[in-house]
Amino acid sequence: MSGLLLLAQAAPAQDLLMFDASTFGNAVLSRNQSALAGAELEAQIGDYNNEFISNYGATSVFARTGRPVGRLDILTDKGHAPCTAFLVDGNRLVTNHHCVPGILDNDRLGASAIIAVQIRLGYVRDGIEDGTRMFHVNPVPLETNKDLDYSVLQVVGGDANAEFGALDLSAALPGDRDPLWVIGHPMGEAQRISREKCQTDSPAVASGRLRHTCDTLPGNSGSPVIDADLKQVVALHHAGSRAGAVNFAVPMADILATSNVLKASARADDVRDDIEAERARLAAENAALADEKARILAEAEAERQRLAAEAEAARAAAEQADSAAARATVARESRANTALLAALGMADGTARAAALQQVIQDHPATMAAQAAQLALTQLNSPAPAPQAPKTAQTAKPEPAPTAADNRFAALLNTPVPSPDTAPDLSPEEAEAALDLSREVYRDIQNTLDALGYGLGEPDGLFGPASRSAVRAFQKENLIEESGYLSASLLDRIADEYNGAPAALDGTYRIFIRRRWDDAYFRRKPDPAYRPGKIETIGSVAIRVENGRTEVLSFQDLARIESDAYKDLRVSLSPDGRLKLRSTINFLFGKPRPKVLDLNEQLAKRWTTGRAITFEDGEWDEAFHINIRVMRQD
Repeated sequence: MSGLLLLAQAAPAQDLLMFDASTFGNAVLSRNQSALAGAELEAQIGDYNNEFISNYGATSVFARTGRPVGRLDILTDKGHAPCTAFLVDGNRLVTNHHCVPGILDNDRLGASAIIAVQIRLGYVRDGIEDGTRMFHVNPVPLETNKDLDYSVLQVVGGDANAEFGALDLSAALPGDRDPLWVIGHPMGEAQRISREKCQTDSPAVASGRLRHTCDTLPGNSGSPVIDADLKQVVALHHAGSRAGAVNFAVPMADILATSNVLKASARADDVRDDIEAERARLAAENAALADEKARILAEAEAERQRLAAEAEAARAAAEQADSAAARATVARESRANTALLAALGMADGTARAAALQQVIQDHPATMAAQAAQLALTQLNSPAPAPQAPKTAQTAKPEPAPTAADNRFAALLNTPVPSPDTAPDLSPEEAEAALDLSREVYRDIQNTLDALGYGLGEPDGLFGPASRSAVRAFQKENLIEESGYLSASLLDRIADEYNGAPAALDGTYRIFIRRRWDDAYFRRKPDPAYRPGKIETIGSVAIRVENGRTEVLSFQDLARIESDAYKDLRVSLSPDGRLKLRSTINFLFGKPRPKVLDLNEQLAKRWTTGRAITFEDGEWDEAFHINIRVMRQD
């Protein structure tokens, strides 16, 4: 009689199957289907994701890693029980103590003697015996430990390592949510792998056991728990919990600390050192980013306090002055500003000088008169001698500034009165008090466009696109987002424009990131999701000089395959257009190609330390492509 005789009690570390003794030595085990239907998962999280390893090619990383993993067949006086075991160096194998010799302690099975033990390797296609090998195993362990639930057995009658290799053991403890693989022979079937949703829990280790969410069945006892990054065994699966959402494994670090037979792989130390070095680098980078964030926040707070103090001083001054007199002063200054703008708008130098002199005479004791005097002094000053080129190469001459450029620069570098601080003026009224002409509005649009706040073709008409650009500038500079201009805001725009180098030569770092889609993860919750979450998966350092772009370095912060990025090409043109193209062959832990093709217009004038963020497409339906570019010098 062949077939499944008994399914043991569904308790942790005791989920064993018992077949008729006549099945011992067969690759294919005949099962009683009704008994099999009563089997329960040790822990199932969502859909069952334990798949046949034969779904992948024989040279795939999954098939190669699974070569040393086999089905351990244990013949007792009550029948034949299958477990899982895996080869290590020295023609030895590792399995659970509750398989050998602990099966004799299982009251449900009732066995009193182990008659023989063998391991079946290469059984990867269900129902097909061709290509498998059977090796006899000494049932007396070289070493066993009931508390840590492991046994080390010796293969006899052949060199299993020569044909099937061995798995490396690692004393590294995985972190929370680290990806794992579990390879074994659930229900005595052909080899399966659990990898989808297979990861450590949070916390990863508790009460001396590694907690994981990899799906398993009876027969998985003794399966190796493999770190997906290290490709090494970090734990020995041994128990399940039907009450919770995790399975349990014994950390290999505890087994290695106790064992006199097993040793950690020498390669594991090198890999662990590399990982620790990478973690240290990331920690240092995060610390630097935290320091930078703290500096920016401190500067923003200081600026906020300065602006609050200025606003309070202006409010106190306004309260002391008569309201009618204050409005008269604003009107007088507004008329003076109008005359000043008209004078600065004259292209002819002689006519401009005469008009500036007229402003001084007609509007004495005004800020516009002071600005006119400063502009007249600059107009009469001799032009500075040209500077020698930086290198032996002939530098391209910069185009001469137009009259409009000079006009806006002079206006913005002049201490213009601030009518927006006068009593009872809304942001819209404060801008109207400046009495700006269409030509000046066009100059403001040109300046915002050069700074990267794109608003279309400048036309001097301040419509919705222009208001949006003003709000974007206010947001980046931590100013209330009204969308309207004021004298102080024009000063800030001028400061940023004048403080930026005229050329884009310098070094930049491009952070390649993914933003989690809020709507998607509201539909499909994920424990790692939080609203607005953005992760950096890679960064590129470039240098721009004389219109040429050089890639200095690339960092893959996601720790994926080394050949994940192919044909990386980056350029930043003199007019601020960024182009980046790369074929990514290994996206978020899965071997699937993605072509990253960016073509984005950034700023033409760019201050050191400024970062520009934009989004261009999607990685997939759950993640957006989010790019942050920072000018470093």
